[in-house]
Amino acid sequence: DKAQQILNSIPANQRSDSDVTALRNKIASEKQTAQAKAQAEKAAQEKADKLAQAQKALDAGDYAKAQAILNTLPSSEKRDTDVQALISKAAAQEKEALAKKAAEEERIKKAAEDAAKAKKQAELAALQKDIDSEIAKGKAALAAGNVEEAIAHFNKAMRMLPSDDPAYAAKKKSEIAQALYDASEATDNPADKKKLADAAKTLANEAVAKGSDDAGSHYVLGMEALKNKNYAQAEAEFEKAIKADPKNASYYYQLGRAQAQQGKFKAAQASFKNSTELNPKFAPAFYNLGYVSERLNDNSQALVSYRKAYQIDGEYERAYIAAGRIMARQGDNQGASAAFDKAIKINPANSQTYQEYGSALAAIGNYSAAENSFKKAIAYMDKSKADPATYYNLSTVLLAQEKNSEALSYAKQSYELKASANDELKNNITYNYALAQEKAGNAELAKSLYNEVLLNDPNNVKARTNLGALYNEDGQSDSAIAVLSKAYELDSSNFEVNNNLGNAYNKKENFTQAIKYYQNALAISPKDNTVRANLAKAYAGAKQYDSAKVAYEDVIAANPKDWESYLELSKVCIALGDMESAETYLTYLQKNNPTYKMAEVAKLLASIKK
Repeated sequence: DKAQQILNSIPANQRSDSDVTALRNKIASEKQTAQAKAQAEKAAQEKADKLAQAQKALDAGDYAKAQAILNTLPSSEKRDTDVQALISKAAAQEKEALAKKAAEEERIKKAAEDAAKAKKQAELAALQKDIDSEIAKGKAALAAGNVEEAIAHFNKAMRMLPSDDPAYAAKKKSEIAQALYDASEATDNPADKKKLADAAKTLANEAVAKGSDDAGSHYVLGMEALKNKNYAQAEAEFEKAIKADPKNASYYYQLGRAQAQQGKFKAAQASFKNSTELNPKFAPAFYNLGYVSERLNDNSQALVSYRKAYQIDGEYERAYIAAGRIMARQGDNQGASAAFDKAIKINPANSQTYQEYGSALAAIGNYSAAENSFKKAIAYMDKSKADPATYYNLSTVLLAQEKNSEALSYAKQSYELKASANDELKNNITYNYALAQEKAGNAELAKSLYNEVLLNDPNNVKARTNLGALYNEDGQSDSAIAVLSKAYELDSSNFEVNNNLGNAYNKKENFTQAIKYYQNALAISPKDNTVRANLAKAYAGAKQYDSAKVAYEDVIAANPKDWESYLELSKVCIALGDMESAETYLTYLQKNNPTYKMAEVAKLLASIKK
């Protein structure tokens, strides 16, 4: 600037000199260069200052300020390597800072959530403790017999159940339901029993409706179904209970009961075995295992199970009775007597024990002892609930001992009580009463009773056989043949049926048919001498004298005192022209039993001698 001022002081006429002009141009050029340099240095300083400010802002964590400072740089400078590096660094540090901030916010949020959850869990644990306390108080009240107090505690517990945890609520309702049902089974008070059972059923249904698969609810519903004789539903509920709690012996036990009631004895046997394995001290499970095993004709397993039941519970009367029954069938009379005696010692006034003992004794043919046992059963029987089977059984053993008059009395009483019996027993009672009447000589009443049996059971072979025999005795051969022919269709291998058919045809003088049925009877019982004599008589009637002679000879060989057969054999010999043999048989008869049909024997001998 000063050089320019000096040149400007040169007179105007000299300023156009070339040397002045050259210097002026040089001054202008150097000034321009100096100005450009100054501006460049200023821009560089400003840039450096801004970069320093931006770094300082970055170091302070003020990423927005740093970005703002960098944004004030000219576009040309923003492309510089150092500026780009700082911009990238600012962006990276901002991103990292944001990530840290987000993580911290998430940590704070989670911590708050965890604290809230812990607080809620603590509150829930306290609530559950209070609920369990009320349930425990309810159970204690039930154990003490205070039903109303128990229900009050249970209701309080249910009011406390959380509405936002239906699974837990259902589980607790299920627990209460089982406690109520168990108490209903334990009480003898009818009103309490119904109240407890109804409440248990309601809670169990509520629990299941909310989707609960808790074992207790299914157990209660199974027990209700079992009580109502809905055995298939009971089975399904107990299976669900077992699925939820496969280690509960009681669930398998009740499942076995439901299966047994449906006749599923094999499945029931498996269920009772599972129950005994889970609880080896559970006497009722062993008893019922014996029961179903007996139904499966597995008497060995049954006896082992019954014995195990009374070994666990020495007062298990029914187990002793059942074991005694099996031992009697097996011929172990001493063991059977010991078992029944033990049952009688436990309860000497139990009519059923004497009834079972009598049946076991009758089965082995000890009719006298059976008679005594049945009479004791009647003596201890509640006469307002008189058992027709006991009177019936007593009558049968009396008939077996030919105490016909006394048998008739008890047969009549069983007949008068038969309304309470099942259909099979009713027919047996009626048949037995008919038999007693028959043995007492009351043929018409016996026939009426046999017909009553056939009205209810047309396929009763014994009734048909006895009725046919009575018709035979009354000379009603056609009626006898009609009744007995149907019996023959039902059981062609029945000895009595064949023998009585032979008698009926013999009376009608249809000897061919008579011979057929007598032969059948002998094939069934080859040593029956009465049938053989009947066959001989039929041969004689058919004029098959050779066969008749052989048959009669077999009869007297088996029974040398069958005097009627000696007489009939002599007649057959006469028919065959064998007078010598006829005389031999008649002489023997006259010598050994001189009073037997004396006139007829004498007449036949006289005719031979002529």
